[in-house]
Amino acid sequence: MSLLKNLRKKIRIRKHFDFQFFRHTSILKQVKRKVSKKNSKISKNYLLRLLKEYLLREKKYSYNKNSSNIWDPIFNNFQKNLKSTLNSKDNKKIENILNNPGNTNLFIGFENNVSEKDWTNKIEHMYALDKLLSFAEFLGIKDIYNPEQDNISVKKIDIEGLLTKIEKKTRLKLKFQNVFPGESGFLTSRGILNEKEIQALYAAYKISKIINKNQSILEIGAGLGRTAYYCSLFGIKDYTIVDIPISFLAQGNYLGRVLSEKKIVFENELLKKYEKNKIKLITPEYFLKNKTRYDLILNCDSLTEINYELAYKYMQKIKKSKYFYSINHEKNTFNVSELIEKFKFKYYSRNLYWLRKGYIEEFVKF
Repeated sequence: MSLLKNLRKKIRIRKHFDFQFFRHTSILKQVKRKVSKKNSKISKNYLLRLLKEYLLREKKYSYNKNSSNIWDPIFNNFQKNLKSTLNSKDNKKIENILNNPGNTNLFIGFENNVSEKDWTNKIEHMYALDKLLSFAEFLGIKDIYNPEQDNISVKKIDIEGLLTKIEKKTRLKLKFQNVFPGESGFLTSRGILNEKEIQALYAAYKISKIINKNQSILEIGAGLGRTAYYCSLFGIKDYTIVDIPISFLAQGNYLGRVLSEKKIVFENELLKKYEKNKIKLITPEYFLKNKTRYDLILNCDSLTEINYELAYKYMQKIKKSKYFYSINHEKNTFNVSELIEKFKFKYYSRNLYWLRKGYIEEFVKF
């Protein structure tokens, strides 16, 4: 009986796993997992700028009060040793960490390229293909998958042809940078494609249809900073990211490799005047105190991961922008809809997110 119970449990787990995708998993097995071995460099000057900014932020930040449910435990369980090295003044070790972040847990919580095995993903290629196909369906260049009508056994997907159609539709030449060794996905002529890349491309494309190139964006909790990169490719240059110190380090490290280092400005480098057409990386404290108004504020998968009191303060700032665009799930202690309802707005929409099951897209015009 116990063997039968275990078998049933495995079947339930397997079925639950399959629910994460928008199509049958047999379709997604057409691609093979590929891991990048590419290396990239940042200049010594940029490394010193980045480290100086990180250490200034780290001195002031408390990891035990703002996100007790998610980010504080991540830091306390997986990143304390990393923090010690970053405070060691051993620039060679620090440079090695930044060049090879997958050997550490620098990206834990928002990327799969980490050393902690329980946080890695061996089927990144399947997620990436599922999201690529979903993005093509969203753009209308591919008919949407219908489980009632489509066959499970399908003809081989023309991925290169699909990417060409996406480029034509978005008017963007795609190049997947793969700046860090260990990044996984599936191989294309434009580089190894992973799921985070497609999510960032989707968000940037939608933003490019909401605001014009001369308007400003602020993103709260930006992961690696991929959306900022894609927005820059769409010609949107005035971009601000607000995040905690360890995430800032990851973002500065990535953006300095995919864009010109001169385009990146850190909080303690900001002059009194507003620096337009730069990517500005600031702290939560700076964001909450500063009077700058942004045309659009973006949040993907993070606003409900901080304490409610702080999230409410963020919403008080968000309401001063023209637009708010949120992509979040609703399985934390509160959700974005609850926050939005506390404030007056002119327009509100709520839709399922095209690329990830269990996530909601919300758009607000204040």
